[in-house]
Amino acid sequence: MVRKALFSAIPTWNDNNRCPSGAQRLLQWRFYKNKLLVFSTPFGAPTDALSIGTGSTYLYLNVTNAQITAYLISQGVSISETDTICIEVRLNNCQNEYAVSNKICFAAEVAESDCTCEFATDFDSGQTGNTATSPIGYSANGGQLVFSNGLMNPEGEDFSLLPLESSDNLAWVTLDEACDAAIEMEEVTGQTGTVEVPAAFTGLSSTDYLVFRNGAAQRSFMVSSGNLTPIGAASEVEDRWHFVRLQGGADGCKLSRLTISASGSGTTFSLPSGYSASNQGKWLLFVNEILQYPTTNYTVSGSQVTLADPASVDQIWIVAIV
Repeated sequence: MVRKALFSAIPTWNDNNRCPSGAQRLLQWRFYKNKLLVFSTPFGAPTDALSIGTGSTYLYLNVTNAQITAYLISQGVSISETDTICIEVRLNNCQNEYAVSNKICFAAEVAESDCTCEFATDFDSGQTGNTATSPIGYSANGGQLVFSNGLMNPEGEDFSLLPLESSDNLAWVTLDEACDAAIEMEEVTGQTGTVEVPAAFTGLSSTDYLVFRNGAAQRSFMVSSGNLTPIGAASEVEDRWHFVRLQGGADGCKLSRLTISASGSGTTFSLPSGYSASNQGKWLLFVNEILQYPTTNYTVSGSQVTLADPASVDQIWIVAIV
């Protein structure tokens, strides 16, 4: 089992002390599957936090083999129990000189989920006014998320802040009737720079909940010491942040963000391992910050998704129930 510290001593920096106070001494974690490089973190300072395990930094990983396996899967890497995972760290100093550590390898540990919950979704268009009316037969089992044109509406079916027009495409997302968990959402406002994570979410891995900024889904962000750092523009005081998780339920179900293609082009993409048309209730598709609607925005056959509009350097990902 891989635990803190994979590299228990501070690396030797061969820069002849020309990097004062460690300035610009950076590290990068690199992950291999069956000897092939499959994922690398950005370069970061030794004390910068990594959202792998608990308290991990660019100098130490405080994780188990299963957590590393789950992390790679969350980045869109297909992994099975028969695969071998290897890790190394790459060093870069202020003179732009590189060094690479020896690899540490272990057998992949793919966690099996007992979760039987699925999403239940309904769609409608042509509505106008301040209130959305859910489709006939729709039941909000354990809470719901309501979207207009792919953006989450924090007020649910109340559209008083931005009245509906007949051209708006609506989506309701809830849990199927067999699921005993519930969708829980908390709002954070008035934050500048970083965003304080609600107390109910601080015990979760940042890969296990959804974050919306002004209704736009956030695929990538960093969480350290209870604070979320947006990837891109810093939080502004007028921003509304919403954190969404699954709460309760005997099966211990949770949400997981899984990358399809961090930067892709074209219309056809492969879903992460284990997801296909046969279990479409297990996942929701996003392009950048926008929820995609089946048939309207994409079709799925087997494990391939075909987008209605070609993607160009877009982020394509799913939110799965696991």
